[in-house]
Amino acid sequence: MVKLRLDSGAVADTDVSPADDPRSWRDAWPFFIAVGVVAVTIVIVVLLNVLHPASDRLTDSALISRVINDQYTARNSLDYATFRELTCADDVNAPDFPGQQAFTADNGKLRDTQGQLVIDEIADTTVDGAQATANVTWHRAGKDSHTTVTATTLVKQGDDWKVCGRGR
Repeated sequence: MVKLRLDSGAVADTDVSPADDPRSWRDAWPFFIAVGVVAVTIVIVVLLNVLHPASDRLTDSALISRVINDQYTARNSLDYATFRELTCADDVNAPDFPGQQAFTADNGKLRDTQGQLVIDEIADTTVDGAQATANVTWHRAGKDSHTTVTATTLVKQGDDWKVCGRGR
């Protein structure tokens, strides 16, 4: 309890303690500094991701694995446009490259009778300039499936790796 002297000279008792004094803006500075540090950190992280996205930081080996996986996924989902996009120009322009109907019929039949393609491993990736090779271990998800290792060749066209399977 605190005793206060009033203007009339009388003394009054009050339950107000010095700890109950109103806070000033100076008391909030540590909070403002913490908010500022968090905001600056968030801005830096966002700028780094905008200016240099994670996909730009991938190694050639990781990009090659992604292209191979995406091409096998396109075969499973019968996505001819993606399959064609991930295939090198030499293969796409070859006379025996499948059209959309043949691609859909062949891959749909294999998927329905033997199961989806499942990649077990992409290994031994070797990059030599604008060409690369990788061994793809895969199987079909069907009950009588056996594991197959396929040596896969890729070429870099522009900034993108493409699967190229015609003896490169």
